[in-house]
Amino acid sequence: MEMIALFKSTAALAFVLALVGLTSLVLRRFGAERIIRSEIQKTNPQVAMLGKAAFTKQGKRLGITDMMALDPRRRLVLIRRDDVEHLVLIAPDHELVIEGGIRTQDKKPQDKKREKKR
Repeated sequence: MEMIALFKSTAALAFVLALVGLTSLVLRRFGAERIIRSEIQKTNPQVAMLGKAAFTKQGKRLGITDMMALDPRRRLVLIRRDDVEHLVLIAPDHELVIEGGIRTQDKKPQDKKREKKR
């Protein structure tokens, strides 16, 4: 009887590990960004209007630089347009610009010093 229980436990562990591996492959293939975008579009129709261009980084003027969930209903989003960023609090019932007009540069001064050394 112990061998059957051991076999069942081993098979259950292998099954759970296979599910974890499959989930990681799916996330790599489709990207967590896509899942986040769909979740935001469900909860905040205003952000959904930004569309796919808001989440792509190459060759677009508009993008989401960073996002942090404060709680299940509210998120802080750092939105980039050209070289200006805006920190926005997004909640189900309202949006609030925390800080606007944050200037960004392509390279930090530390990065320029490192390039000169090479």
